[in-house]
Amino acid sequence: MYGVAGGGETVEDVAQRLRVLLRRIETLHESHNILLVSHGDTLSIFAAVALGLDLKINRRYGLDTGQLLQLSELSEVVVGA
Repeated sequence: MYGVAGGGETVEDVAQRLRVLLRRIETLHESHNILLVSHGDTLSIFAAVALGLDLKINRRYGLDTGQLLQLSELSEVVVGA
C-alpha cells in the first residue's frame, strides 16, 4: 500500500477484495442476475477481475456516472465472446 496518495488502496488491493466478492457471488447466487452498485473505478476493476483482464488497463472499460452495463456485454466487446 506504500506510495498511494492519501493512504488509499492500490488497484491490486481493490482487485483482491473484489476477487473474494466475485467468488462469493458465484457460490451463493449461481444462475441469478446480480446488480452491483459502486464507484466507477471499483466497477471497472471488478470488470477486469471478472473477465481476466490486465488490471493496468481497467479504466479503459470504466463506467460513466449513472451508466448501467451488463458484464456479458462488456465481455463481448473486450474478448469477443
